[in-house]
Amino acid sequence: MKGTLRFAAGILLLLLPLCQSYAFNARDILSPEEYGQLLRDGKIERMSFMEEGAGLRLAPDTPLAKKALGFWPSDMGSPNFFAEELYLAKKSDFPKPGLATIDYAGKILRSFSTLQGIQYYSHRRGKMATLYEEAYTVVPETDPVTGHVTKVGEARGPDNTAGSADGKTQYALMDDNSLGRTVYKVSYEERADEIWANFVNESALKLGPIKAFAPGKLRMNFVVADCGDYIVAYLTTEAAVPPLGILEKKIKESFSTRLAAVYSWFTGRF
Repeated sequence: MKGTLRFAAGILLLLLPLCQSYAFNARDILSPEEYGQLLRDGKIERMSFMEEGAGLRLAPDTPLAKKALGFWPSDMGSPNFFAEELYLAKKSDFPKPGLATIDYAGKILRSFSTLQGIQYYSHRRGKMATLYEEAYTVVPETDPVTGHVTKVGEARGPDNTAGSADGKTQYALMDDNSLGRTVYKVSYEERADEIWANFVNESALKLGPIKAFAPGKLRMNFVVADCGDYIVAYLTTEAAVPPLGILEKKIKESFSTRLAAVYSWFTGRF
């Protein structure tokens, strides 16, 4: 009996490092300055519009966050608007800390219908408002032989959250309070310790009367890294918009509140 217990204990000791390796250490993937500020404030935000040499600067040092930095296609010119937010959250602060896993994060990031009705601060109205009047998973038309997508409309379907998100591509309709109605193509990569979801607009979007975002020119990333007792979340927006100074305040305010609202939606699902 004692021999069996010693054997079992030995197996557990061998497995423990493997389990621990599934989580990053927040100190290792953030700069000392970022780590200190995040412990104090929980969030860091940066934005730039039409600034020479601008780009994304807050990405944590993880494999999928590095991939997110290269998400803008090199043959599409250069974006001139960048927004990024970096968060550090303690799992014990979530409503259901036991759900705070990468696997479950992948299910949240595919639950597009739960975005419907979320609130954000509208600078134009000076109060809280509904960000997405309508949100749901879109079922595209596919070739019956190859399975390739042939047409993306607005056909509603159930959220597809089964299994791992890794390697999957889905489509989501979002009827935005200010930007209007569009479908996003959403692709995923998932590891044991990290997940990355990237969004691309399939149709044009407006800021007021201005056609601000041509198809494919609004790209967003959502990266989540498991850091043991914490998670690190990295949200970005890159866009190529008309180089008009009158857009700067509006676009910065618009995406600052949107990213914050989406992050609150995400953490509120745990």
